[in-house]
Amino acid sequence: QAIKLQPSNADALNYRCGARAIVGELKAALEDCNAALDLKPNNATALDHRGMAYLKLGQPDRAMVDYDEALKINPNSPAALYGRGVAKLMKGDVAASNADFEVAKEIRPSIADEFAKVVDLVKLFKKMDENVDTVPPGVTGWVVKPVEIDDVPIVTLTLTSPTSDEMPLRRVAEEIAQRLAGVNNVSRAFVVGG
Repeated sequence: QAIKLQPSNADALNYRCGARAIVGELKAALEDCNAALDLKPNNATALDHRGMAYLKLGQPDRAMVDYDEALKINPNSPAALYGRGVAKLMKGDVAASNADFEVAKEIRPSIADEFAKVVDLVKLFKKMDENVDTVPPGVTGWVVKPVEIDDVPIVTLTLTSPTSDEMPLRRVAEEIAQRLAGVNNVSRAFVVGG
């Protein structure tokens, strides 16, 4: 919306570039980054975002040029340092890559996790896009929720009976689920089927 109102708003173009790079719209991201950099050539964040787009396109040399330029403007940018480290690793320079990673983590200890989430998010959106044809009619959007290790089922019970039908078994299952929910460190207990 901001870009429609102010097409020459470098900051809005830059933010959209970053968002597009994260979700994998790489060509559009590059167009936005280039437009932002035409308006503000010394925008370290736009250089960083464009570097990320180049990384995802598998162009570490171009990414490294942008990260180097971003670091000339802001030498303490953990995102640019970490991104440059990834580019160096893609080119096989493990020692230089590790040096950039270490400096980036000294500045922002969470940078490795942040970068990994961006990469995982791109994989997620790509997988969703690949499977859009399998979406049932009437589904108008996706809800994506993070799953932690504590969300993964550890115990699964199956109740069967040669003499009882589904309803009594479901009541027993609901009673078990209710009791399990009262146990410490049980995240969720639920009944499927019946």
